[in-house]
Amino acid sequence: MCSMAKNVKKICLQCPKKVHCCKFDNPGFVFIGIKDALKIRKRYNLRYKDFLEFRKFSKKKISLLARSEEYNESHMRLKQLRKDHLLVLKTKKNKDCIFFDKGCKIYQYRPLICRIYPYWFFLGEKRHIISHDGCSGCKILKHDKGLAVLKKDELKQLIGLSKKIQAEDRYYRKNIDKFVKEI
Repeated sequence: MCSMAKNVKKICLQCPKKVHCCKFDNPGFVFIGIKDALKIRKRYNLRYKDFLEFRKFSKKKISLLARSEEYNESHMRLKQLRKDHLLVLKTKKNKDCIFFDKGCKIYQYRPLICRIYPYWFFLGEKRHIISHDGCSGCKILKHDKGLAVLKKDELKQLIGLSKKIQAEDRYYRKNIDKFVKEI
């Protein structure tokens, strides 16, 4: 749910379950950084246990993460695992994100990964914005051969988000062990 697209909320509400980024057919997950978790807890006066899970990943799921390309989000999450666990948003019994109910209930404070989706980035000689999952069917996604097709202001916003994601990755890896003791 990239924040640049016009009428994003309207487009997302019309999204079918098999495509929607907040609904999972399989045991999916939404990674959440520590800083995002702190903002959500404070803004909505929630306890961590109301919306966070330090989820244990199966060997099969870890193997899938390990086979991902180095620039893929999965590769970043693999490096963030602590004893096969990763901080994620809880999901409901129907496998939807805990904050999804006819749209995102925390849209203004949603995690960075939700803000950049359906795009991702990789670093080569330059920072490149790519589609997160080119086969997702997301109506917001604009890409050509995996590279995002964006206006200058959209590209600037996504590059800014990618830098925040990298900073959160460093912060997360440094502080996750201490943070999970509070959950």
